[in-house]
Amino acid sequence: MLFFTPLRDVMGWILFAIFAPVTICVAYLRFKNRKMALPYYASVAGTWLAMAVCLDYIFIVVPYAQAGYYGPDVFAYYATTFLIPLLVGYAYGRK
Repeated sequence: MLFFTPLRDVMGWILFAIFAPVTICVAYLRFKNRKMALPYYASVAGTWLAMAVCLDYIFIVVPYAQAGYYGPDVFAYYATTFLIPLLVGYAYGRK
């Protein structure tokens, strides 16, 4: 819905502010009782990142011809998508 509002230019930051805490909660609930090694959490982080990049490309870049889509907000989102499962898993679920 934000694509069609005047907030389109800051849409990434709005979604980032809303969904980063949600992602932290999901990772915490998933990893809090698991006792896995750090490579497991790194593989989850890599999978989340690969999914984010592929799905962004398929569902945003291609259909909306958003060649300029990849800005600082998107790279912050990708970095956070990778770091959240890695850091939450390390903090709450490591062996």
